[in-house]
Amino acid sequence: VGMTLNNLGNLLSDMGRIEEAKQRYEAALEIYKTLLSNDLDNVGYQSDVGMTLNNLGTLLSDMGRIEEAKQRYEAALEIYKTLLSNDLDNVGYQSYVGTTLNNLGTLLSDMGRIEEAKQRYEAALQIYNTLLSNDPDNVRYKSYVGMTLNNLGTLLLKMGKYDDALKSYERALDVIETGMGADHPYFGKIMENIIRLYGKMGREYRN
Repeated sequence: VGMTLNNLGNLLSDMGRIEEAKQRYEAALEIYKTLLSNDLDNVGYQSDVGMTLNNLGTLLSDMGRIEEAKQRYEAALEIYKTLLSNDLDNVGYQSYVGTTLNNLGTLLSDMGRIEEAKQRYEAALQIYNTLLSNDPDNVRYKSYVGMTLNNLGTLLLKMGKYDDALKSYERALDVIETGMGADHPYFGKIMENIIRLYGKMGREYRN
């Protein structure tokens, strides 16, 4: 029931039916928390709670309820970090920590808490780079690295660190192009960011 409610939340969110999605996520979370309270060492239930908290965080962020979103992300991150500390080689937990750190980075950037956002992006990137170095052909990890480098580049641009932003964007572009090809949606997005950056730097971008 909890899993299906969570999946319904995802679907309703994609449909733009935000309040209904929120209700489904909260109902799923209540079920998962009840399961966990009766079996505190069950890592599956812990992971389910973390997943639903992360989904709620994303939804609340989209609703503009920033502080509530931050609370959900931080609660999810605490769960994932605990899971990872007890199973350091678990790539799933590493990925969950990285994703939540990246989400927090975006949220903190939107809140104007730039240095904190930078710390979260860099921590996420460290995790993703480690995952990718251990599995160089993993397309998902390449996507994570490229996405986070792009986010970090945008943050550095906000900070006025144009040279650092350009390096981050170019690394992101290289990861996406070599890993998934120039037709991948991220490639075009990063190219747009580079062109925008060159505009701010008063240069013309030439390929």
